[in-house]
Amino acid sequence: MGRVLETGDDLSQPIIVATPCPDTEPVHEANTAFNRFVLSEREVHGKRIRVRVAFEVYGRAKGGGLAFTRLRGRHVLLSLPNSAQADLAIDTVAQLCASMDGKFLARRT
Repeated sequence: MGRVLETGDDLSQPIIVATPCPDTEPVHEANTAFNRFVLSEREVHGKRIRVRVAFEVYGRAKGGGLAFTRLRGRHVLLSLPNSAQADLAIDTVAQLCASMDGKFLARRT
């Protein structure tokens, strides 16, 4: 099972990264097949693959309940030549996020 974010509101904790279920779970094969299909759909038609990386924040939604809300204007759009490049780009972004686990970030001055 993937890591669960169970930190409460402790502001002294560094960045904590939760990842999806490990590759050993049976669901992984179905997810992999679905993802491969989605990534190759445009490639089959001779089109570039477009991937949007969006950022969402967990908090109070419009109705008052807790939900993820997408930040406006804070997405990144990738245009990739084929599904292999798209898969590598997605893995790279995921690895970057995972590398922040347990760290505090600071701006360069």
